[in-house]
Amino acid sequence: MGGDCAALMEQSSEAAARRARAMKNRARRRKNWTARAWKVSANGSYSLKATGNLITIFPSGEGWTFTVVRVLDDRRYFTALTFPTPDEAMLAAFDHIWPAKSRVM
Repeated sequence: MGGDCAALMEQSSEAAARRARAMKNRARRRKNWTARAWKVSANGSYSLKATGNLITIFPSGEGWTFTVVRVLDDRRYFTALTFPTPDEAMLAAFDHIWPAKSRVM
């Protein structure tokens, strides 16, 4: 049903299937993201190396924030946002690294 419609819109059932598979894979990775083996430092920060990135979640004011360092070229991203829990900061970091792709017509 939905796959048929997507295939008609994209004029390719293979492209529609690839896109659907990619969306399902991203959703599964995001669901399992906070359960990964995050290292906890003495000061309570969390860190994880994933696909060439070093992600650090740390306390900031009344909440939690994150930074991402791309190991390959040492590019750094610091968010100005704070999140109420470490898990929410982890998910925001995931979304920064792997944003959900949307198609604009």
